[in-house]
Amino acid sequence: MKCHVDKSQLGAPFSCAALLACMLTACSSSESNAGSNENKGKITVGGKDFTEQHILTQITSIYLKEKGYKVDEASSMGSTVARSALENGQLDVYWEYTGTALMVYLKEPVETDPDKAYKKVKELDKKNKLEWLNKSAFNNTYAILMREDYAKELGIKSVSDLAEFVNQDSNQLKFGSNSEFYARKDGMKGLEKEYNFSLPAKNVVKMDTGLLYNSLKEGQVDVAVGFATDGRIKGF
Repeated sequence: MKCHVDKSQLGAPFSCAALLACMLTACSSSESNAGSNENKGKITVGGKDFTEQHILTQITSIYLKEKGYKVDEASSMGSTVARSALENGQLDVYWEYTGTALMVYLKEPVETDPDKAYKKVKELDKKNKLEWLNKSAFNNTYAILMREDYAKELGIKSVSDLAEFVNQDSNQLKFGSNSEFYARKDGMKGLEKEYNFSLPAKNVVKMDTGLLYNSLKEGQVDVAVGFATDGRIKGF
């Protein structure tokens, strides 16, 4: 599977940071309390419905338990459900992506610089009584994927090549997308606008995020959106 990513043009940045209600900003333990078995209270850790989020939820839960907190987990949530649960106090902390927060929740324009996006969501969410912790080192941006053999057969090495091919024959390729990417301004619409091409709606196959990689591998679609950090890109 081939991964084409142009981070300067494709969607908002997806730096990941733990997002929590402001009442929990004192959760971090001092060195003197590290390793203590004292129960410091209960924290509900949320997570979204894909592999990376399951891993992040587990890492966070294990860390907090080791720091002496009782932890409840609420995983497999959709993006908007997780955000609403945090705002309503049903969750205390979960990992969020700056691009999603900026575009989907805060309704702000696209920002392609990860550091600027992080600073912007951190500042804007203060009024929502939400606190963004330090962002992580990885950038889980959107990526456009093709099977390596098929990409070589068609001579497609970049998103620009893909756009050129679609403009020559818009009906040959089927594009797999989840609902969020298809609807977002920095998703399918932004991709088509930036690279000056347009796929017919009948050639876009919408499905759950978790199905995209297998559908591409098995040839049910020819191109698909994915997440750049997903291990199935290398695995397939």
